[in-house]
Amino acid sequence: MSTFRPQLNGPGTAFMYAGGTVPLAFSLRVRDVTRQSESYGTEIPVVPESQAIAGVPILLNDIPRDVDSRIMLRIYDFDGPTGGKADVEVHFDDASPNEQFALDSLDLPGGAQQEFPSIPGYVQVDLTSELATLDVPFVKNAKSLRVSVTAAQKRIWAFVTVTNNRTQQITTITPRQ
Repeated sequence: MSTFRPQLNGPGTAFMYAGGTVPLAFSLRVRDVTRQSESYGTEIPVVPESQAIAGVPILLNDIPRDVDSRIMLRIYDFDGPTGGKADVEVHFDDASPNEQFALDSLDLPGGAQQEFPSIPGYVQVDLTSELATLDVPFVKNAKSLRVSVTAAQKRIWAFVTVTNNRTQQITTITPRQ
């Protein structure tokens, strides 16, 4: 067992790749050192490529929503930044079978085909800002959300982070399998 603490230079996406035949298990904890008195950090899900989900919707349930929080959806494309689309449905509260929802289609990043190991394509969406543009009562009054992400013929994985604007505490919502 060992501890590895990379120094990140500025904001951005970081990936770690481990090759070889020996199994590797680890957890990742992110800590904002400017807020040391707030908490000990946030567990960020680490997903092996073998757990990428293909051809079926990724369901993210019970996402809390209030005026003090911002909600970010993050989608990883394990086929690399090869482009394509992901369909995102956002359902509001646990309503009746004819519940209201919002639907959007996101462009996954495209680029040159990568050599092995490919770096996952990555897209993030600020759901708080996107939903604020919808001037509809059922959207404004919703206390919780459910998100479904589907990308045909792609191996993807997605999760949601809910950040409390006052305390900066982060809650992660991951898919259930």
